[in-house]
Amino acid sequence: MDAKLTIALNEFFYVAKGLVVIIAIVSVLTGLMREYIPQDKLQKTLTRHDRWGSILGALFGMLTPFCSAAVVPVTMAMASMGVSLGTVMSFIISAPLCNFIVLAMIYAAFGFKITVVYFLVTFTAAVLGGFLISKSPWRNEIKRGGELEDTNTK
Repeated sequence: MDAKLTIALNEFFYVAKGLVVIIAIVSVLTGLMREYIPQDKLQKTLTRHDRWGSILGALFGMLTPFCSAAVVPVTMAMASMGVSLGTVMSFIISAPLCNFIVLAMIYAAFGFKITVVYFLVTFTAAVLGGFLISKSPWRNEIKRGGELEDTNTK
C-alpha cells in the first residue's frame, strides 16, 4: 500500500508541475496579447465575418493545450473582447478535442488514418456546434468586459 501511495503522489506532483507551467505560460501569453495586440484589431479579426467565426474559434482551439488551465483564461479574454458566443463555443469544443497534443497522441497510438478521421469528426463538431449556437436564441447570452469583472468580485 505504501508503494502505491508513493507512486500516486509522485504522479500527482509530476502532473502538478506541468500544469503550473502551462497556467503560467498561458496567463503570460494572454496578458501579453491583451497588452500589446490592439484589442479592437483582434476583436475585428475574430468578429469580422460572422459566418467564419466558428471556423476561427475551432482553429484557435487547436493551438491551445487541452487542459482547462489554458482554456479558461483564453475564453475569458475572448468574452471580454466581445467575441461572438458561436466563436467562443467553437473554441471551447475544439480545444480539448482536436488540439495538437491530442492529435499527436492519437497518431502515435492509432496511426494516420484514424487521426485524420478523428480530426475531421471533432473539428466538424466544433465548427457545427459554434455555428448552431450562433444561430440560436442564446447567441447574445455571453457576459462582456465589466459583467465578467463584476462576477469575479462577488
